Amino acid sequence: LSSEPPPALPGGFDAGERLFFVGATVVLPSGKKVPHGEKGEVIGPATIDTHVGRGVRLRFSDHRFVSVYTHSLSREPPPALPGGHSVGEHLYYTGESFSHPNGDRVLHGAQGEVVGPAKSSTHVGKGVRLRLSGVRNASNVYLTSLSSEPPPALPGGYSAGKHLFYLGQTITLKNGKRVLHGEEGEVIGPATIDTHIEKGVKLRFQNGCTLNLYLHNLCSQPPPALPGGFAVGEQLFLIGPTATFRDGTQVRHGEKGEVTGPATVDTHIGKGIKLRFNNFYGDFFLHNLSREQPLPGGFRVGERLFYKGPDYQLGKFSLDYGMQVEVVGPCRDAAGRSLGAKEWLDVMQPGGEQRIPCAASNLSHAEPPARSDAAELSTAQLRARRALASRRDEQERAAVGAPLAAEELAAEAERRQQLAAELLEEEAAAKAPSPTEAGKKRKKKKFRKPSRGTAQEAEAGQTSGMGAGASSAVPPTPSEDGSAGGDTPEAAEAESHDSTAESEGEYVTPLEEARRAEGA
Repeated sequence: LSSEPPPALPGGFDAGERLFFVGATVVLPSGKKVPHGEKGEVIGPATIDTHVGRGVRLRFSDHRFVSVYTHSLSREPPPALPGGHSVGEHLYYTGESFSHPNGDRVLHGAQGEVVGPAKSSTHVGKGVRLRLSGVRNASNVYLTSLSSEPPPALPGGYSAGKHLFYLGQTITLKNGKRVLHGEEGEVIGPATIDTHIEKGVKLRFQNGCTLNLYLHNLCSQPPPALPGGFAVGEQLFLIGPTATFRDGTQVRHGEKGEVTGPATVDTHIGKGIKLRFNNFYGDFFLHNLSREQPLPGGFRVGERLFYKGPDYQLGKFSLDYGMQVEVVGPCRDAAGRSLGAKEWLDVMQPGGEQRIPCAASNLSHAEPPARSDAAELSTAQLRARRALASRRDEQERAAVGAPLAAEELAAEAERRQQLAAELLEEEAAAKAPSPTEAGKKRKKKKFRKPSRGTAQEAEAGQTSGMGAGASSAVPPTPSEDGSAGGDTPEAAEAESHDSTAESEGEYVTPLEEARRAEGA
């Protein structure tokens, strides 16, 4: 009670006025309903917090009292529902399963009750509102997705809401989204494109993609792991020969592709996988694929090859002509970083521990032929240089420590004499001609030793020797600024030609080489 008159009711309605309820059918806590289109009497303002100031309270027959928003009331009866449907009618939802923003889900095939016309702008005049069991809010549904009869069973015996795994190749959609082999999705209804109708179902995946998929590409269990331990989406290199397919498409050696699933061609099943190169899909055997970029020369890690380049030494390890080595990978520095030398790779002596850089052009599957006497002589020279370098290192280390005793000095002198004798023997063996050659040499004129010549002549001799194209033995190493530095292939090649030019100008025996080095 109040001594003042009550304020006017919202919406300009008056108490006692009879209005039509045009909202969606309401279910009261008692279980009773106030259906769309029923007429009730205004008895005052709304009494629940959510409606105060925005609605009024109505009384319907059978003692049903409801607070109603003003926009759900009308003095005129509501128009007939689209599609000739009536309030309270029970229909089946035949569209794709979907979820409300609050998480409630509407499944394909679910049955619901018509509670009024559709209210969303996209559905007005084209659908009705359907309330389904377990869904808190009524759903706006197009007339095309409603039926008085339940929809037919889905192909494969699957049901809406069932989770299945995709067994096909990775699919990339126009919007950039992807569905990977082995990805899990939810069945939302039957297939909707002609090629898949009655042969497949429609799935929705976690990224929002919806796809029509054939039954043979679906399974209730996750697919087995791919052969070779590879994973879908992984990037691999083709290290086998260039592959040409029936349509003329070529995938070249060294190209990189993406794993999209298992092989599907009979000859490759269990022995290969399928990769995508640009827009082309193809099956490839495992032994032709690698996570590492292919090695120069077409060689592979673990292969046993023969070294056919010039002898050289890296630390305490050396590569000698004709030696058998094992390929261990691309050319890398001590920290495991690639040196970027495209024509180089790392090898190792069988059973060894040291990675030795080597030019691919200096390796061969076939054992190289025996070298000539001149080559053997060059080998003896290099061996002498290595021995003397090692001897000098020992002397320098000894000089830092305590002075050598007289007995140690004598032993050192004896070792030097023995080394010189060994070098003389190697020189004699290298220079000794065969009986046939000796007979020919008697008929030749006496060989006249060429003079050393001037510095300009020596430089010209070295320049002319650069055209020989000898293979280099030491790979490029990165400098502090990231550029290639150190002993580059060009520098090693120049050094090789320098020694060639020098030997053409003056014949130097291994012993003389040792004496010069010791004198220096």
